[in-house]
Amino acid sequence: MKFQRETFQTWIESLACHAGVDPKEAAVLAKVLVWSDMISRPEQGVWRLPTYLKRFKHGLIRSPCHAYTATRRKAVSLVDGRNGFGQVIGQLAMRRAIRLATDFGVGVVGVKRSNHFGPAAYYVNLAAEKGYLGLAFSNAAPRVAPAVSKVPLLGTNPIALGAPRLSGRAILVDLSTSASAGSKVRRAAEKGEALSSGIARDADGRAVKDARAAVSGVLEPMGGSRGFALSIMVEILSGVITGAAISHEVASIYENFSRPNGVGHTFVALDIDAFISRRTYFKRIEALVGFMQSTVHTSGTDESIVPGDRRWLAYEKHTAEGLHVDDRTCDALRTTARELGANTLW
Repeated sequence: MKFQRETFQTWIESLACHAGVDPKEAAVLAKVLVWSDMISRPEQGVWRLPTYLKRFKHGLIRSPCHAYTATRRKAVSLVDGRNGFGQVIGQLAMRRAIRLATDFGVGVVGVKRSNHFGPAAYYVNLAAEKGYLGLAFSNAAPRVAPAVSKVPLLGTNPIALGAPRLSGRAILVDLSTSASAGSKVRRAAEKGEALSSGIARDADGRAVKDARAAVSGVLEPMGGSRGFALSIMVEILSGVITGAAISHEVASIYENFSRPNGVGHTFVALDIDAFISRRTYFKRIEALVGFMQSTVHTSGTDESIVPGDRRWLAYEKHTAEGLHVDDRTCDALRTTARELGANTLW
């Protein structure tokens, strides 16, 4: 089905409010989820709302969370999310990082006791919108195993970067350190779709393309040992130094209802003017984009290889034509609305 963004976002917000989520936090949650769908990342979008609300109902997510921010050094803060929604904590932390960067050239904010925060690109884009470079890291429940193991050790542990451009369409790098995002595997399992080779192994350690077998198995690290090393880096940056849960201490949002998620994040904002003039920066970033695109043009295509461009094209298309939400997600949201005694849009 298709919806106008504003109408759909307001309805998602109302569902969260019906569930008892603090109204201000419900607005942030809805905004982040719908933004993810708008950039064609449905696996991080409203599809996740029923799971979040189930954890909220079980007391594993708190709202209002009354997150606590402590200043550790002039340019460094630590946020105790107190088990709030990851989207709420993530937005708070990145905005704090931007304020610190305004004063000190760089702002670094670590987060503990948070939850799954959705698309990492959302938070680095917050920085890019303000004219800053943004970085985001997060750990997650173990799903990834090194080649020598059948037991998952680390999460999909995403890395993201946002770099502003004069056009307003920031360069957005957002990737998991696993061969595939875990949410994509889970959605493929729901739809009965096959995976590409090299993504997952089943519980017995055998390579599989069956997404359902992969859900109960493990994911491969992106690029083998290199991806695993990157995942370790993210675990250290977002879990170890923040005081958050690490490795098997992090609870699965789908399978573990005995304790909070406990994930950690780290957000970094860099004031470009602390390095070079903003005018020089934009000249150089466009030169870099030109170098990238020139290699494509020589092959006779106009397709962009600039990270984030396809996301912005999807956003513009959904703004003009309406946001398409697949039938499975619509059915799940309609069931959630009925359970909450809320109205549906259709």
